[in-house]
Amino acid sequence: MKLEIREDSMNYACSVVEIKEVFPIEGADKIARVVVNGNSVVVSKDVQAGDKMLYFVSGTQLNAEFCSRNNLFDRSEENLDTSEKGFISYKQRRVKAIKLRGIVSDGMLMPLKSLGFFLGDSLGKLKVGDEFTDIEGNTLCQKYIVPVKPSTQGGEKTPKANKLKDLIVDNQFRFHTDTAHFAKNMHLFDAATEIIITRKMHGSSLILSNVLVNKALSWKDKVAKFFGVKVAESEYGTIWSSGKPKGRLPKGLESETNLWESSNPSYYTSDIWARAYKEIGHAVEKGISIYGEIVGEGIQGDKFTYNQKYGIYVYRITQTSVDGNVVELSWEQVKKYCEKYGLKYVEEYYVGKVAHLFLYRDNLLEFLQEEYLNKSYPDCKIDEGICIRVRNTDEIFKLKSPNFIKMESDDQENGVEEKES
Repeated sequence: MKLEIREDSMNYACSVVEIKEVFPIEGADKIARVVVNGNSVVVSKDVQAGDKMLYFVSGTQLNAEFCSRNNLFDRSEENLDTSEKGFISYKQRRVKAIKLRGIVSDGMLMPLKSLGFFLGDSLGKLKVGDEFTDIEGNTLCQKYIVPVKPSTQGGEKTPKANKLKDLIVDNQFRFHTDTAHFAKNMHLFDAATEIIITRKMHGSSLILSNVLVNKALSWKDKVAKFFGVKVAESEYGTIWSSGKPKGRLPKGLESETNLWESSNPSYYTSDIWARAYKEIGHAVEKGISIYGEIVGEGIQGDKFTYNQKYGIYVYRITQTSVDGNVVELSWEQVKKYCEKYGLKYVEEYYVGKVAHLFLYRDNLLEFLQEEYLNKSYPDCKIDEGICIRVRNTDEIFKLKSPNFIKMESDDQENGVEEKES
């Protein structure tokens, strides 16, 4: 059986899970609660411990035929059985986080047999622990992206060519990879594992990367190169980016140059990434890439002002050699680098062994949820969550607050575009 995970949807893969325990919900006679990958999911009381099911996290977009054949659409005429009406929007096909009886239900569970039309006799080959977005060449699920609304300002714009890709030297600039979910990777942690817990802030991601870029050759250089003279064809230049490259300031360039153009209007009234370069670009040494979060008023709405108009918080730093080899700075090195240049870094909650963190507790996940998630913070209305790092490695995992997950789902429902996407 061929199972694949789309690179752009690694955190939205379907998981084959086994229900460990079913919990009653006070005052409810038709629904119950189960826990999957640390997330509470409200299910029918027909679900029993030991059942093997398919789990889709909220924010996942489902295959249209899968929804229709399982009568999941909220528009009955779109379902195979037109007398049945489900709860999945036939327009969005999105799994929502909902709140029932005070419980944030993150995701949806479906019986294995719901995949029968895809797999036929191969259905029995699925086993607990399997994860996939694509199965037997068919895309079952993927990350849901809110459709971009067409601009109503000034009519259509013709996007300029992206010249940045022609400037970057291979294996120099790198985006920050998607952070994996902690609950799915708890097998990597034991009592002796040394971890760092930091705050996960919700702003706009920032990359400032001082790496090798292709040099714009003068006519003299071109002539010399034509006659076989060795000419330096690359130089260090700083790239600022968020999600997609925004531009660079090559060495010696006096004026700002934006080399990334988009036909879509900006979310922000100013180029916040260029502003970040102006403010802390001096701190990006040759070969260094700084990964951070820009937060404050106007960045991600009034829920995430962090009591400031504008701020940059570093969470990761790497060093890239001229050969393209990348070294991840340890958390201690990140802090020292930031202190050297007067940069802020994300708040540190804990450093030490797992065993010392919850010495008298049985469940690490439950402890982290109770200790760090869904609490009231004076500087933001809803805190996103935490990151758990394995000390002296490049492994970082995220754990989001259920209230934040519910807010994200509500934003998708209301057509609020995800700025990072």
